[in-house]
Amino acid sequence: MAKLADLIKRATKGEPAPLGFGSAREKLPASMVLVALAAKRWPQAASDAVAAGADALFLTGRPNEKEITEAIAAADGRPCGLLVAGDADLSALHGAGLDFLALSPDAPARLLQNEDSTFLLHVRDDLTDIQLRTMEALPVDALFLDATPHRSPSPARWRFSV
Repeated sequence: MAKLADLIKRATKGEPAPLGFGSAREKLPASMVLVALAAKRWPQAASDAVAAGADALFLTGRPNEKEITEAIAAADGRPCGLLVAGDADLSALHGAGLDFLALSPDAPARLLQNEDSTFLLHVRDDLTDIQLRTMEALPVDALFLDATPHRSPSPARWRFSV
């Protein structure tokens, strides 16, 4: 279920050249992962992101279970994730087909015990070096950096980091 983690691993580590006398590799592997953000009209946003070449889809806002399922179907096999609140029912979200979840630093630690999901840690850009170093031990696959610390997040200012 960790499709996003696999995409990140392939983009950051690369793949070895094939052995043998076969034809040379036609195209180089991707060196980054393009994650499209969808804040509303999630199924339409998912199909638009697929058409634009997105590798994964990140749902923001508060889609209901039906909208999540429709967006995952429209994503055509690409990993889909959701920014979740601390009281979220992870089993229901995982059952809906989500591949990754973004959690805030104040989310309960029990949420990280689900080994079937890929986790992103939602952080702001005003964290100190000490705070960032303590996060290194957390079982997360990537950071979701919100560059607008004291306002509601604007999708144009979001960045992901591994």
